[in-house]
Amino acid sequence: MNKILIASWAVMKAVLLLLTFLAVFTLLLWGFTPAYINRIDRCFVKLYTAHYESFLNEAKAEIQKGEIDKGIKALDTLLQKLANVKKLDRLDTVKRDCMENLINAYMETKKHEKVITLYDSWIEHDDRNIFAKVDQAKYMLELPGYKEKGESLLTDLYLNIPIENVVNAYISMQTKKGPAGLAKAYCAFQDMLNSGNSRWRIYWDTGKGFNKRERMDVRPFFFKGSILQANIKIPAKIKQIRIDPPPYSNFYLVKPEVSLKTDSGIKNVVLSGTRLETNQILKKETIDNLYLVLSGEVDPYFYFLVYTSYLDEKDNLSFKTFVLPAFLIDFLDNDGMKDKIKNSLISMGRDELVDSINQSWDRLLKLK
Repeated sequence: MNKILIASWAVMKAVLLLLTFLAVFTLLLWGFTPAYINRIDRCFVKLYTAHYESFLNEAKAEIQKGEIDKGIKALDTLLQKLANVKKLDRLDTVKRDCMENLINAYMETKKHEKVITLYDSWIEHDDRNIFAKVDQAKYMLELPGYKEKGESLLTDLYLNIPIENVVNAYISMQTKKGPAGLAKAYCAFQDMLNSGNSRWRIYWDTGKGFNKRERMDVRPFFFKGSILQANIKIPAKIKQIRIDPPPYSNFYLVKPEVSLKTDSGIKNVVLSGTRLETNQILKKETIDNLYLVLSGEVDPYFYFLVYTSYLDEKDNLSFKTFVLPAFLIDFLDNDGMKDKIKNSLISMGRDELVDSINQSWDRLLKLK
């Protein structure tokens, strides 16, 4: 009996000692070496995905060498191996890359049915991927047998998810349908500008460079359809101001007018020479003071230096510009087109946009 008790006590001590060791080890591991744990995790992930990434790179290399059929076969084999990979799995990015390259290869070989089927698979894999849905609709629009389905898909996306890249694709589709389509495109453009999705962002630099703590998201207001104005309160002694249009925007932007309202009056900020800089915004050389904000660019912005004499105290900044639809520029020389668009707007019950189309059209004509 004593031997059994002694043995039991020995086992209990060993278990307690092991549990104590594990507890201390766990505390030390999580308390002092999280970065080390992350490195171990990344190593395991890298080992896990390396084989598939190598297979993917070999397939892409075959396509680059001109062996498209061979590359397609390899990509298709890899996609079958990744069939059970779900969204956000470790191999999710490999699967997406594989589908994207396979779609491009099928496009190049004009295997339209395969492209449509792959887009369906992509959307099934990630039903929240709006970009894939837009790309599928745009591709369908170029195929005679799928054009009607593409129009239906893109219209449905526009009605339910009117974000910038969806609206831009919808506008592009409508501009090919004559005056009635241009009227719908203009309605979509104006509705996007005035929606809550149209986010503009303003940064101010107090000497630390542009950063997340010194910025504000604003929803500017529009009047007469195309004149944008935003007013914000900014701190004293700022050095630069940066204004970001919404990502994936597609419009003409007239060089802005900036003023500062203080207790001593209104001061206009002169934007000239090298003091006005742009990023991912192209200046239209044939049109003075007109800038094109490119669709597809994710971070368009412009910024300007501020002379210290402007900002001796906290001021209210007023930013004003004209925002004009880029697609109208191609129709300015078409006699009678403006009146046809206006008539279409009236027949659609959008009479409130008639003055707006006049304003945009006349402004573009003056700048042309």
